[in-house]
Amino acid sequence: LLGAVALARGFGRTVPAEAARAPLADYPRVEYIGFGEVRLGRDVINKDFYIRADGRVKTRKKKRARAEHGSSHIVGPRELERICKGRPGLLVIGAGRDGLLRLDAAGEEYLEAKGIEFKIEQSAEAARIYNAADCRRALLMHVTC
Repeated sequence: LLGAVALARGFGRTVPAEAARAPLADYPRVEYIGFGEVRLGRDVINKDFYIRADGRVKTRKKKRARAEHGSSHIVGPRELERICKGRPGLLVIGAGRDGLLRLDAAGEEYLEAKGIEFKIEQSAEAARIYNAADCRRALLMHVTC
């Protein structure tokens, strides 16, 4: 029976206890996605951004990714530490219209070690998943390509 429960929960990946008990933040809703812009409520954002588990919206610093990986289309653990402050149970990654943004292997290992479920989708689908989630969550959105 315990094996079936572990299988159903994703092979033992669980939401950290403190994240599961924490109240949900007042999350901004992704209202519109177009090439080069996203509307969060009434605010229009035309740069890559992320929303932390506490609902705060931050601009993504692409210089760091370029310096570390040679490309802003790769996300690693150092960047994920900033995005995942507040211990979300779910990280949704909007990989852009063409799906170019991705995690490196160390980034995936970081999320698995922290017990954070993650989904990488094209931006429109990522927004739908993020808006529909009923858990503590974070969003990383690549606004172009």
